[in-house]
Amino acid sequence: MAYRLFLAFAAVVMAAAANGQCLDCIPDPECTSADGFPTICPESLPAATTGEFYEETITFFMPENVVDPGSGVTASLSTVTVTSITGVPLGLSVVLDESDAVYEPANGQTAGCASICGEPVLPGVYDMVISISAVASAFGIEQVVNESFDYLLIVEEGAGGTGTFTYAPTSGCDSLLAHFDASLAGNTAQVTTYAWDFGNGEFSQSQSIDSMLFAESGTYDVALQTVIFDQMLTQITLNTTGGGGWDDGWSPDPDPYFVLSDANGSNVYTSSTAQESYSATWNGLSIVLTNPPYSVSFYDEDFLAGDDDLGSTSFSPNGAGTIDLNANPSYAVATIALQEAINVIDTATVIVNESPEVGLVWLENDSLSCTNPYLSQYNWMWGDSLLLSSEAFGFAPNDNGFYTVIGTSAQGCSTASDSLLFCNTSAALGLELTTNGADEPELLVTDAGFAEYVWNANGSVSDTLDDMEGHLWFPANSGWYGVTAWDDYMCPWESDSLLVCYPLEAPLMEEFSPGELSLDAAYSVYQWYNNGVVLPGATDSLLLLEGPGLYSVLVSDFVACPGVFSNDWTVVGIPGIEGTQSPAWSLFPNPADALVHIRFPAAAEWILEDWSVDFYDAGGKRVHSAPAVSSPMDVSFLARGVYTVHLTHVNPKGQGPLFVPKRLVKR
Repeated sequence: MAYRLFLAFAAVVMAAAANGQCLDCIPDPECTSADGFPTICPESLPAATTGEFYEETITFFMPENVVDPGSGVTASLSTVTVTSITGVPLGLSVVLDESDAVYEPANGQTAGCASICGEPVLPGVYDMVISISAVASAFGIEQVVNESFDYLLIVEEGAGGTGTFTYAPTSGCDSLLAHFDASLAGNTAQVTTYAWDFGNGEFSQSQSIDSMLFAESGTYDVALQTVIFDQMLTQITLNTTGGGGWDDGWSPDPDPYFVLSDANGSNVYTSSTAQESYSATWNGLSIVLTNPPYSVSFYDEDFLAGDDDLGSTSFSPNGAGTIDLNANPSYAVATIALQEAINVIDTATVIVNESPEVGLVWLENDSLSCTNPYLSQYNWMWGDSLLLSSEAFGFAPNDNGFYTVIGTSAQGCSTASDSLLFCNTSAALGLELTTNGADEPELLVTDAGFAEYVWNANGSVSDTLDDMEGHLWFPANSGWYGVTAWDDYMCPWESDSLLVCYPLEAPLMEEFSPGELSLDAAYSVYQWYNNGVVLPGATDSLLLLEGPGLYSVLVSDFVACPGVFSNDWTVVGIPGIEGTQSPAWSLFPNPADALVHIRFPAAAEWILEDWSVDFYDAGGKRVHSAPAVSSPMDVSFLARGVYTVHLTHVNPKGQGPLFVPKRLVKR
């Protein structure tokens, strides 16, 4: 009878870990039984699902009196106390309509209820163990009965699922230090063990790991096995009672038994009585200890004079093993075993990505480019300043200086390139020429503020200045001038070339020697004229006259500057050749590099063997002589310059007409 009653009630109080809150329940008034025995409604609970809220109400019926069909004996149920609930699904809570978990059918409390709610964490088939202590009476005799019952609850796996540990960060770059916390743990009366395998060769049994190093890139499978054990009293061995039993009337030996109570003082278990013995062993108890500390009281059962007190003591279980119970005068030993309640293995993945390779190059079009074009983001830095965040791997700088690009991969890993000095090749300086009151060149001016200035004239370095006035320079002569400045990054800035021309006075022409004209000063550029017509090839400082006319020369101190004409010089005749025939002969090519040809007029009297060819330099010194018959003759050995070429008659028997000298330009 008692078994049926307690089994029915056990189904009522199945629950889960105490997290979450349930609404107050109301018993179902339709919940009764046809045979008058206790019952529960509904007979079974619907399945729960992980990650989904679950809430159900259970109604139970407990009659005051029940009749045993076998013996016909009527028994009264006085009280029923729920002492423990173990093995419940995590994430669910149970709330009884009686906060002290004590029900009194004898006082008319024949119905009760419980609310079950929450979100289950782990899927599975859960074997709930409900322990109760009940007081029943028949024929005026009360008896405490302790029982444990099983009840199954199915928790199905939901779409999301919930893990048993947390960790952060979940991913990193190159290497990773991660923190791990096991989130699943039993209550204070249970024992929880952890077994970590981090997939990197490291293991741990701690609940929390502050810094786990994943030193290399890769994917790591992390596994945690969590086992929760109930602590269970399996045996009590009484070694000695220390006396007692002398008032039985018929036997001096004690009849010991013990009573186990929880932290609330509730009777958890009353043992059987050992007859006439100072020691005893009660094994196979299987009492789950859910509400420590516990007290153990030993008694000598005396039906006539009342039970004798053999001492009490308290204990708290702390894992599997034995506990000494010094109950003065009694002494006993309690045996504690661990019963597995939950065993779950959960896994997660830690990913360590490799940081990208990032380089920086300077392109010919004065732009910068990252060497890795497959990244998701590029941060362009000028010194310590962020200029641009972009998905483009190219960048066009505006200023000289040191640039860096920070490239970020799709996995969020970033690498900074080495710094690269960028100098804009098109960076230009301004250049101006100031003049004096007579409009003569005076001062070249460029941009101020640079560390160093290098001035050049006609492509050659003329001066280097690094002081405050380095942007000012005085040109000495006509020509093309420019400047290069170096900024704080030692990047060059170049100006365009500027032509500087000094004004010239008209040169004075004079006769250097008979048949030759020259000027009273030296110039860079000469161009001779006869009767206002340009004399081809007449670009030397000395002019060999070839005939009468009005001669002049245009001179300049720089080829790109405007020239000025000399005075005119009138030539009526050339001394030594007036009135003579001036036969035409030619000298070609002119200018010449190596070979020179001599061509005489087509007349019989001109015999090549009678003539020699003489070459004179600008100073009038003969530097070479060769027979005319050797034409073409090699002049490659002559130095670069302008030469006067004479034909000389070498026949000792006579002298023919004179030939007008020619001018030869040797390149």
